[in-house]
Amino acid sequence: MNIIVAGAGKVGLTVAEHLTAEHHNVTIIDISDNILSRASNQLDVMCIKGNCSSRDTLLEAGAANADAVIAATSSDEINLLCCHCAHRLGVAFTVARVRSAEYAGVLENLKADLGISMLINPELATAVEISRLLRFPNAANIDTFARGRVEIVSFHIQKDDF
Repeated sequence: MNIIVAGAGKVGLTVAEHLTAEHHNVTIIDISDNILSRASNQLDVMCIKGNCSSRDTLLEAGAANADAVIAATSSDEINLLCCHCAHRLGVAFTVARVRSAEYAGVLENLKADLGISMLINPELATAVEISRLLRFPNAANIDTFARGRVEIVSFHIQKDDF
């Protein structure tokens, strides 16, 4: 797959590292020469310097042939605009990291209005996961299916438990 990662901070570089390990073609967009140089030295990626919410920069990065765009800059608004522009350019799957609490209640509306496939709020996702784990403190594993409507919980059972 051809994947564009916008933003080469900790999250962006980690995502790019995992994607290249899975043999995907990754292009990183960032505005910092130093960060792009470090990314280029550490990973087998193509690097583009520019504003990821710019149509021209996205086209230079290969958005016309990209399978996915992942926007993980430090700015929620830039991530939203980047994914919206990528969607308008025909990218089938877009992911935006949105951290601000002010957007937490309208994530589904933003997805629909901007044509974004997935919005991830890391703090909210962490809180939800902790909440799930606290419901079943002795669970060895909790798997979620059907968009969160079904959960399978597994437990380790000892011989003395019966």
